Amino acid sequence: MNFLAHGLRSLGDPWECAGTAAPDLVRRVRKGARIREAGGAGGPRAESFARGVARHHAEDRMFHSSGAFDEAQRALTAEFAALRDGAPRFRARFLAHLAVEVLLDAWIEESRPGSLDRYYGALASVDAGEFDTLARAACADAAGVGRILDGFRRSQFLREYDDDARVAFRLSQVASSVGVEARPELLSGRIAAVRPLVRAAGPALLASVGGALP
Repeated sequence: MNFLAHGLRSLGDPWECAGTAAPDLVRRVRKGARIREAGGAGGPRAESFARGVARHHAEDRMFHSSGAFDEAQRALTAEFAALRDGAPRFRARFLAHLAVEVLLDAWIEESRPGSLDRYYGALASVDAGEFDTLARAACADAAGVGRILDGFRRSQFLREYDDDARVAFRLSQVASSVGVEARPELLSGRIAAVRPLVRAAGPALLASVGGALP
């Protein structure tokens, strides 16, 4: 979910930047699909793509095992817990995990205006057909991910992350896809409450995967 945080240090290399997005985009083709880190044979673009995929996986491991993430997730879980009443399939911890990632991207753009312009600008130069080919070479389930990339670039939904209602809607969409109940009209108010928590944790969260903003 935190596309910008993953791509932030690769903005100068469009294919590496695209590689950082590939693991999440591939899961939109087939739930549970995982693009492997190995590869890179086939020229400079393939090597950059492979570096981006490897960066994504390495950052996920560091980020999700960090004290900063654990602390932020626990704080947001406590804030979301009240929404569990009358919703047996509600999972506060799961939604807190997603919200930390989404709101971290929002904080990056807030802290460094223009980051999203640079991010989408980098992705704009990536050929969707070649992206699909490189992804399929690393994941048999990735066929069609080029179309997913095109939709991702057109929608630019990361720009919605400064809007509490839109964040709530996005989180409820993801939750519904895995059988978790989350009513966006209730979640929206909690997003407003937890956004300052992620804003305050932003520097520590980024430091867990490589330091301050580039």
